[in-house]
Amino acid sequence: MNVLFQEQQRFANKFFWTVSLLLTCLFVYAFIQQVIFHHPFGHKPMTTRGLISALFFLVFINVLFFNFKLRTTITKEAILIRLSPFHIFTKKFEWNQVFEIVVREYNPRIEYSGWGLRGFKNNDFQKSTEKKTKKKWAIELIFHNGQNLLIGTFHPVEAQNAINLAKSVQ
Repeated sequence: MNVLFQEQQRFANKFFWTVSLLLTCLFVYAFIQQVIFHHPFGHKPMTTRGLISALFFLVFINVLFFNFKLRTTITKEAILIRLSPFHIFTKKFEWNQVFEIVVREYNPRIEYSGWGLRGFKNNDFQKSTEKKTKKKWAIELIFHNGQNLLIGTFHPVEAQNAINLAKSVQ
């Protein structure tokens, strides 16, 4: 495949990472105190099973968000997206499936109630689907059936140039 544009975004919310890692460190400390040194942590300590469960949950959340990536690729034949770890396989949208494609600025808070993953049900795309990790530029695909897909981008000019090039070879 002839790649015209490729971008990868990661989840990079500093506030989330600060809170999550501090909370995980607190539970690691509590685990060490209570399980290894046999000193109850706090005035009303959790059970050992509860402490271990909470620690595993926090580690799972940290690993999940660390692996969260949005990959967008534009080729002459199609636009491909993969939102790891939610998509096992890359989603491919060929140009003949798309009625219109626009790179546009939008307000995530007003249009979609914030950033993130929207519109998923049974691994199918609904009327307004958004795949975005951050920022306010997006590639909007409008399909022949009226559904749309909004894919966030940090590089709107390069994405638009790739789309224009792909359209010119169609």
